[in-house]
Amino acid sequence: MGPQERRVLVVDDDRQLVDVIVELLQAGGLAARGATDAEDALRYLAGGHFDVVLCDVEMPGKSGLDLLAELARSSPELPVVLMSASPLPGSVGGQASRAAFGFLGKPFSRADLTDVVGRALTHRTTASNQTRAES
Repeated sequence: MGPQERRVLVVDDDRQLVDVIVELLQAGGLAARGATDAEDALRYLAGGHFDVVLCDVEMPGKSGLDLLAELARSSPELPVVLMSASPLPGSVGGQASRAAFGFLGKPFSRADLTDVVGRALTHRTTASNQTRAES
Protein backbone atom coordinates (compact mmCIF):
# COMPACT_ATOMS: atom_id res chain seq x y z
CA MET A 1 0.00 0.00 0.00
CA GLY A 2 1.40 3.36 -1.02
CA PRO A 3 1.66 6.26 1.43
CA GLN A 4 -0.97 8.28 -0.44
CA GLU A 5 -3.56 5.49 -0.59
CA ARG A 6 -6.80 6.50 1.08
CA ARG A 7 -8.30 3.92 3.47
CA VAL A 8 -11.95 3.42 4.37
CA LEU A 9 -13.33 1.15 7.09
CA VAL A 10 -16.85 -0.19 6.47
CA VAL A 11 -18.73 -1.41 9.56
CA ASP A 12 -22.06 -3.22 9.24
CA ASP A 13 -23.45 -6.44 10.69
CA ASP A 14 -24.63 -7.44 7.19
CA ARG A 15 -21.54 -9.17 5.75
CA GLN A 16 -22.92 -9.14 2.19
CA LEU A 17 -23.48 -5.39 2.31
CA VAL A 18 -19.98 -4.86 3.72
CA ASP A 19 -18.51 -6.92 0.88
CA VAL A 20 -20.44 -4.96 -1.77
CA ILE A 21 -19.41 -1.58 -0.33
CA VAL A 22 -15.78 -2.67 -0.01
CA GLU A 23 -15.79 -3.82 -3.66
CA LEU A 24 -17.33 -0.53 -4.84
CA LEU A 25 -14.77 1.50 -2.92
CA GLN A 26 -11.89 -0.62 -4.18
CA ALA A 27 -13.16 -0.25 -7.75
CA GLY A 28 -12.96 3.50 -7.14
CA GLY A 29 -9.29 3.24 -6.21
CA LEU A 30 -9.59 3.25 -2.43
CA ALA A 31 -8.26 0.74 0.04
CA ALA A 32 -11.25 -0.57 1.96
CA ARG A 33 -11.67 -3.03 4.80
CA GLY A 34 -14.82 -4.45 6.30
CA ALA A 35 -15.83 -5.19 9.88
CA THR A 36 -19.08 -6.81 11.00
CA ASP A 37 -19.25 -5.24 14.46
CA ALA A 38 -17.94 -2.29 16.44
CA GLU A 39 -15.40 -4.37 18.37
CA ASP A 40 -13.74 -5.58 15.15
CA ALA A 41 -13.79 -2.00 13.87
CA LEU A 42 -12.00 -0.76 16.98
CA ARG A 43 -9.34 -3.47 16.57
CA TYR A 44 -8.76 -2.46 12.94
CA LEU A 45 -8.62 1.21 13.90
CA ALA A 46 -6.10 0.49 16.67
CA GLY A 47 -3.93 -1.47 14.25
CA GLY A 48 -3.82 0.92 11.33
CA HIS A 49 -4.64 4.26 9.78
CA PHE A 50 -8.04 4.93 8.19
CA ASP A 51 -9.23 8.14 6.55
CA VAL A 52 -13.00 7.54 6.77
CA VAL A 53 -15.34 5.19 8.62
CA LEU A 54 -18.72 4.15 7.20
CA CYS A 55 -20.80 2.69 10.01
CA ASP A 56 -24.25 1.16 10.32
CA VAL A 57 -26.29 2.65 13.15
CA GLU A 58 -28.11 -0.49 14.27
CA MET A 59 -25.82 -3.41 15.09
CA PRO A 60 -25.97 -6.08 17.78
CA GLY A 61 -23.83 -5.36 20.83
CA LYS A 62 -22.12 -2.00 20.56
CA SER A 63 -24.16 0.12 18.14
CA GLY A 64 -22.89 2.44 15.47
CA LEU A 65 -23.84 5.36 17.70
CA ASP A 66 -21.69 3.87 20.48
CA LEU A 67 -18.81 3.57 18.02
CA LEU A 68 -19.39 7.13 16.82
CA ALA A 69 -19.26 8.44 20.40
CA GLU A 70 -16.05 6.54 21.09
CA LEU A 71 -14.41 7.80 17.89
CA ALA A 72 -15.54 11.37 18.59
CA ARG A 73 -13.54 11.18 21.84
CA SER A 74 -10.50 9.22 20.64
CA SER A 75 -10.18 10.36 17.00
CA PRO A 76 -12.19 13.55 16.50
CA GLU A 77 -10.44 14.24 13.19
CA LEU A 78 -11.71 10.95 11.69
CA PRO A 79 -14.84 11.50 9.57
CA VAL A 80 -17.59 8.99 10.37
CA VAL A 81 -20.50 8.50 7.99
CA LEU A 82 -23.52 6.78 9.52
CA MET A 83 -25.67 4.39 7.49
CA SER A 84 -29.21 3.35 8.37
CA ALA A 85 -32.30 1.88 6.76
CA SER A 86 -34.52 4.00 8.99
CA PRO A 87 -34.42 7.66 9.98
CA LEU A 88 -32.78 8.38 13.29
CA PRO A 89 -35.16 9.38 16.10
CA GLY A 90 -35.17 13.14 16.77
CA SER A 91 -32.88 13.46 19.79
CA VAL A 92 -30.57 10.68 18.59
CA GLY A 93 -30.49 12.21 15.12
CA GLY A 94 -29.52 15.60 16.54
CA GLN A 95 -26.71 14.14 18.64
CA ALA A 96 -25.45 11.99 15.78
CA SER A 97 -25.58 14.78 13.23
CA ARG A 98 -23.33 16.91 15.44
CA ALA A 99 -20.74 14.13 15.77
CA ALA A 100 -21.03 12.36 12.40
CA PHE A 101 -19.64 13.75 9.16
CA GLY A 102 -22.57 12.49 7.09
CA PHE A 103 -25.47 10.10 6.76
CA LEU A 104 -26.38 7.53 4.09
CA GLY A 105 -29.92 6.21 4.05
CA LYS A 106 -30.18 2.57 3.00
CA PRO A 107 -30.58 1.64 0.28
CA PHE A 108 -28.22 4.14 -1.30
CA SER A 109 -26.84 4.49 -4.80
CA ARG A 110 -23.26 4.10 -5.88
CA ALA A 111 -23.28 7.83 -6.66
CA ASP A 112 -24.43 8.66 -3.11
CA LEU A 113 -21.70 6.43 -1.66
CA THR A 114 -19.03 7.95 -3.89
CA ASP A 115 -20.21 11.47 -3.09
CA VAL A 116 -20.22 11.16 0.70
CA VAL A 117 -16.90 9.28 0.83
CA GLY A 118 -15.32 11.85 -1.50
CA ARG A 119 -16.54 14.72 0.67
CA ALA A 120 -15.29 12.97 3.81
CA LEU A 121 -11.86 12.38 2.25
CA THR A 122 -11.64 16.03 1.20
CA HIS A 123 -12.62 17.07 4.72
CA ARG A 124 -9.99 14.75 6.22
CA THR A 125 -7.27 16.11 3.91
CA THR A 126 -8.23 19.72 4.66
CA ALA A 127 -8.29 19.09 8.41
CA SER A 128 -4.92 17.28 8.28
CA ASN A 129 -3.36 20.12 6.30
CA GLN A 130 -4.68 22.72 8.76
CA THR A 131 -3.31 20.74 11.69
CA ARG A 132 0.12 20.54 10.05
CA ALA A 133 0.07 24.27 9.26
CA GLU A 134 -0.74 25.10 12.90
CA SER A 135 2.14 22.95 14.18
